Amino acid sequence: MQEIIRWIIQQKQSNASITKRDVTNLLLENCDVKQKRSVISNVGYSFRVCEVNVESFSNVVLSLSTLLKYDHLPFIVCAVTPETVFFRLANTTFLKKISHSSQNLKPDHIRGSFLGTDIITEYNSIKNTPNNFIQLFSLHQRHDRRENLIRLSNETNRIKSTTAKFVVTRSARRTILQAPRRFSKMVSAPEWSQIEEKYKRKINSKRPIIFELASIENNKIRGREIEKVITSSQIKHDIGDLEFTLSDNTILIVDIKSKLKHLSSAPKAYNIDKFLELLTDRTKGFAFLFVAIDLEKEVIETRLVQPFDPIVIDATRVQPHWAGRGSRGATQLTTKVNTVFDKNFHQTVDQTAAVSMLTRFIEL
Repeated sequence: MQEIIRWIIQQKQSNASITKRDVTNLLLENCDVKQKRSVISNVGYSFRVCEVNVESFSNVVLSLSTLLKYDHLPFIVCAVTPETVFFRLANTTFLKKISHSSQNLKPDHIRGSFLGTDIITEYNSIKNTPNNFIQLFSLHQRHDRRENLIRLSNETNRIKSTTAKFVVTRSARRTILQAPRRFSKMVSAPEWSQIEEKYKRKINSKRPIIFELASIENNKIRGREIEKVITSSQIKHDIGDLEFTLSDNTILIVDIKSKLKHLSSAPKAYNIDKFLELLTDRTKGFAFLFVAIDLEKEVIETRLVQPFDPIVIDATRVQPHWAGRGSRGATQLTTKVNTVFDKNFHQTVDQTAAVSMLTRFIEL
């Protein structure tokens, strides 16, 4: 284990451009290890390779349930930055808590994931660095798993919400439930197709750089960088990335969602409280600009679609753990949303399904 850590450090020192993917491939090609999803392991240790920008990183590292499968081995987080690589031992003994969105975590009800900032940097005055991993793991072995789960559960559940759910008054409820009718008019506005065509042309003009960015392995970083290219680094809004004023003075907020066609990714859509609050403003509308990148065929497809299309509604799932404790949660778009790229796709507003979905959102 120590030899492999030193070897990875040497590889990074000799070639600073080495990425998370490179480190993963080096481990798989040169060490007696196997990979199961995001964890690389053998009979003596386990690695989780992450791509980060700084040492105090807030990236999600791993789910608690997955960590527990490897907690009997030294579990090492290998964090690759643009300049260097560093390591932390991340067994349950060395976690401060599980992320704040891990609601209802209990020793017998395992939920949530831990972030880089949840890993302690020092334990009993012993620094969490490779030179001390053997000593630290020896201390970890003295702890009972349930004791660690009780501690993590208590610490996680002590976290107080810094936000509150959006309060939906009787008047706001009426306005929210009228949104699907407003969106029907919005889609028929002449500017709608003009906006879609404008961004189709812009995105296609940026094909070389978008294809280059599409090779970034980290979903979050890849999406953010592609988004910057499309928006020309415009200032973002709370719930969207672009803003347009239509002929009837409706303000259209557009959220860009890019995906690789060969991956069955299910991206986060919107924070439900922010979405409901937006819908209480009769002058505002909301839409997704879906961008599908086909690396094999070197084709990029673009669709501007409002959230009440039956395909989008059917693809929308609520994920309460993706938002803070004081929130209704966030939504996730399943792979069903890919149907919007079909040649015969024609956008509509499903009034009944939309009102039903919004009612569920309000009652969360």
